[in-house]
Amino acid sequence: MELILIDKAPPTIEIYSPIDKEIIEADNIVIYGQSSDNQAVQRVEVCLDEGEYMLANGTEFWSIIWDISTYSLGNHNISVKAFDDSLCVSYYNITFILNESGHSWAPVINDFYNKPENPTNESNVVIYANVTAGSPFTIDKIFLYWDDGIDTESTQMFRYGDNPIQDRHEEDPLKNESNEPVYGFELGQFATGKNISYWIEAFDAANNSIITNTKSFTIE
Repeated sequence: MELILIDKAPPTIEIYSPIDKEIIEADNIVIYGQSSDNQAVQRVEVCLDEGEYMLANGTEFWSIIWDISTYSLGNHNISVKAFDDSLCVSYYNITFILNESGHSWAPVINDFYNKPENPTNESNVVIYANVTAGSPFTIDKIFLYWDDGIDTESTQMFRYGDNPIQDRHEEDPLKNESNEPVYGFELGQFATGKNISYWIEAFDAANNSIITNTKSFTIE
């Protein structure tokens, strides 16, 4: 009796360039990487965003030149897939950010403030920042800096209600506001008479940034 082996192991594939979340300022990009299989890689196909897959040059070491001169600024996706001789397929995806020199892009910090407005030594002070995209690029990260007169500290802020995901409470001062633009961080409690200065810095996906002036509050 003849024994027939069926290959069900898909090939491996990886993109070497561009790297994930790379910022690119060019009309063309060279996309390349490597794939392998226990038998043989038949072909590699590449797609940008939701467009059509195109055949790459090569299989084990593959590449393709892509014209991005008509693509809009902002975030874009690269998807590749590799097929072996048994038509098993594997996928690999990254994103890149298309930028353009000569612009002063930056996020928009619409407002930032502390709650409660007049904290006491029993208050849990929370700093909020309302930040939106002011360019074709998505918001990447928000940082809060604060100075208690002795040390300056910093921390990353997260979108309100998302880290961790939480339900709104009736006493929540933002219970009627959208999570979307509001980032926050709980500083905690401070001693009576303490003066705290704070400010916000925001970055978008193309690493453009903006920093606010300084606000302060004093513990009553």
